[in-house]
Amino acid sequence: MEADAGRQGCRLCAPQRRKNRIMADLKSIAESRGTFLNFDPRKIKIKPDLNARDLNTDDNREHIEWLADSIAMEGVKQPLVIFSEGDDVFVSDGHCRLTATMLAIERGANIKTVPCIPEQRGTNDVDRILSQNLFNSGKRLTPIEQGVNFRRAMALDGSLTVADIARRVGKTAQYVAFIIDFQAAPAEVHNMVKDGEVSASLAARVIREDGAEEGAKKLRKARDAAKEEGKARVTPKSIEPEDALWADLRTVVGRKRPSGLSDDAVRAAIDALRWQ
Repeated sequence: MEADAGRQGCRLCAPQRRKNRIMADLKSIAESRGTFLNFDPRKIKIKPDLNARDLNTDDNREHIEWLADSIAMEGVKQPLVIFSEGDDVFVSDGHCRLTATMLAIERGANIKTVPCIPEQRGTNDVDRILSQNLFNSGKRLTPIEQGVNFRRAMALDGSLTVADIARRVGKTAQYVAFIIDFQAAPAEVHNMVKDGEVSASLAARVIREDGAEEGAKKLRKARDAAKEEGKARVTPKSIEPEDALWADLRTVVGRKRPSGLSDDAVRAAIDALRWQ
């Protein structure tokens, strides 16, 4: 019995030993350590296909520019989460911070190290991909970026279901399915969303209801009509008649339309319910 207890104790201690070994490995290659491990950002790599952030959009480029200016003056305030594979150190959370730091260095900022913390033991690429939907509190991933993450996670783990992803990212299964469906939209529709011509929620709804080809045609027509009217953005009103809007909301709330409820309020309620 004592031998069995000893073996059990060894099994229980094994994960902690692995964690300590990883921590020790990272400590040994850090430039310095204190509350955090301090790494030369030039030595931290970005693993391909791990981050869904599209750094080519205007919004994200502006975000990186703002971060680079801030980091050049004050340094990196929120530690990067890192992991090691062999002799390489990769960023798990903090891709924008790392990119902005390298931009600041390129522009002459004297940044020797950035604060880092090791990720939790037992973390794999699926965990890293899905955790981005939880970590990004400073700048949330767009619906397109979230969809990229969800699809990548499902490609890496064939047993992963929509319900599994919903539970792990703290969203409803309906929301996750909605986001994944939007990935089937043509590139033209994705570009409309990136360019701010239509909201992601509206584009996703049209694609889901009308299909990729017909939905793209409807959105293109609505965009062109909006431009002719001098409007920069497609609105739900230009696509959905009032009766269809209310029927859509009624399927969710199961009640008659209250008197005095405007069309805008109906649309807002639909978006709020669908994007929970």
